[in-house]
Amino acid sequence: MECSNRHPGTVFIALSGRKQVGKDTATAIMKSLLETAGLRVGTTAFAESLKEMCINVLGLKRELVYGSNEDKDTPSNVLWDGFPLAVRQKYGTEWPRSGPMTVREVLQVMGTDVFRAIENDVWARAPFNRDWKDYDVVFLTDCRFPNEKNVTEQNGCVV
Repeated sequence: MECSNRHPGTVFIALSGRKQVGKDTATAIMKSLLETAGLRVGTTAFAESLKEMCINVLGLKRELVYGSNEDKDTPSNVLWDGFPLAVRQKYGTEWPRSGPMTVREVLQVMGTDVFRAIENDVWARAPFNRDWKDYDVVFLTDCRFPNEKNVTEQNGCVV
């Protein structure tokens, strides 16, 4: 099954499941098998655009953004003080929050309170905005939310 006319000839496959259940491992195995068969295989994640934006624009450290849970709980260079009071209150037991945000908090606030407030499906649509013409198959390794599943299916792709 091909994904929408925007990506003719490319099959998208979204893997779904909770954190740490093996979606990346399953993707790596399937990618290896398909590449051995001569197919061009790409991988991405719904969260990739958010993570790359936070690295490139806000200066978060790549190894922390893509690291372990402990890495993501590391304080960042982004301060709570720059966010509106309502956002600072939403995320803290101290009213209002101030000081450095953890990497996880930056990703959560930017992803949810900033960008999803503008467009609810912004991260669900992000992988489909990229140019995949050089790939036969693309795996989406982190389909965890209903809107990601819905947008994937609306694009004629497999979940």
